[in-house]
Amino acid sequence: MDNLEKLQKLENIKQKYILLRDFVLYCKYLQFNEELSKEKKNEKVKTLVLTKPFHGRELKVG
Repeated sequence: MDNLEKLQKLENIKQKYILLRDFVLYCKYLQFNEELSKEKKNEKVKTLVLTKPFHGRELKVG
């Protein structure tokens, strides 16, 4: 093998590595987004109900 063939093989390997790396990052991104959407779906919002009028700093929640 001469140097030109070696360079072509290295360039080919480099391109494959870049494609694989991008694919792995994309899969991690999708997995992260799925986890975020699951957390948002399971999140429960509790409403605040005031039993007495609110005056200043003394907040009574019941």
